[in-house]
Amino acid sequence: MVFLTACSGGGEEGTQAPTLTVTPAQLNLPPGVEGRALVRGGYPPYRAGSDAPSQLSVRLDNRELVVSVTPPTSGLTPSVSGSFLGTAWVQDSRGNRATVDVRFSAEALSVGVTSPLILPPDMPEQGYRIFGGLSPFTATSSTPSLVAVRTQDNNVWIRPLAVGTAHVSVYDAFGRGTSFEVRVGSAAPLRAYPTAVTLPLGASYSISISGGLPPYRAVTNDPGAIQVSVADNTVSLRATALISDAQLTIIDAANSEVQVGITTASVQPGFSVLPTRVRVSEASGDVLTFQVRGAASGAVSAYSSHLQLATVQAPTFTGGTGTITVQMVGSNACVPEDTDVTLTVVDAAGATATSIITVTNVANTVDDEGKLLSACPPSSL
Repeated sequence: MVFLTACSGGGEEGTQAPTLTVTPAQLNLPPGVEGRALVRGGYPPYRAGSDAPSQLSVRLDNRELVVSVTPPTSGLTPSVSGSFLGTAWVQDSRGNRATVDVRFSAEALSVGVTSPLILPPDMPEQGYRIFGGLSPFTATSSTPSLVAVRTQDNNVWIRPLAVGTAHVSVYDAFGRGTSFEVRVGSAAPLRAYPTAVTLPLGASYSISISGGLPPYRAVTNDPGAIQVSVADNTVSLRATALISDAQLTIIDAANSEVQVGITTASVQPGFSVLPTRVRVSEASGDVLTFQVRGAASGAVSAYSSHLQLATVQAPTFTGGTGTITVQMVGSNACVPEDTDVTLTVVDAAGATATSIITVTNVANTVDDEGKLLSACPPSSL
């Protein structure tokens, strides 16, 4: 609190002085900058203060109220731009008071990097410019064993130590912070093994990834023929259709790429599915039984090409011969025209055999007694 003892702007004892005012009535202050408001009227001498001494510093300079924002001490909530900090006031010798609302205004704190910041593990310490805020600045690393940080003047210095990911946070004197991700990558180039593979239809295979910067992702130019999933440094593939020139692209966090060529091949089965073709009416709800004859290799799986019309129960055998049961969907399984459903059987070697189930459209057709054969409307899908 500061007292101003110089007399000015008032009248003699017993006279009516102009009303005490302070202009402007609101100050928006950035850090480190003083704001000034003109004091008029009232009865000198004046004194000045605020209702937030921990946030606002005030003094009088002749007929001006001078206000600045004080950086918060430990335990105080950091201010954000636009927040109300408190009220500064001027009071004259007769107790009249005029006030100024003070709000915090500051350029957002930022660091001149793009997140994530990708660094090789052998790179020497590098400085990055800090913008906005009020110095002194401090910095922390979420994983100091991977990324070491320090600040000097308006720079944050970063040194990668080991492969991995850390988050770096930078704070100014007001406690306002900004953070970004730092990824330290392998010095080795991104590689995949093998670089080309031929898969039997229905078979699965794993591609190993090394080098680059995890996490990895993988895409194929024909997802209808190759199913792809990634876990850690392994890409799992499954061939679902015949294709001669599929390409798998593996991408690391630094957007480095490596390609793997994929070809799928049909394996001649040593088994067959009987019957090879069957016809059923739409919305029948029938249960169909198929026999697998011959010498299937290892575990056998069965798939329906149209689950809205037919679902496949688990085969009742492993290897050799056995039985597969297909459940036709009931009342809602209507078709606009005769529709084929393919039952595909695949053994552990990738060999396949198929049977065709034709679902016939019988809407509004009647039997010899004039009864409807199907409850499906003529235009059902």
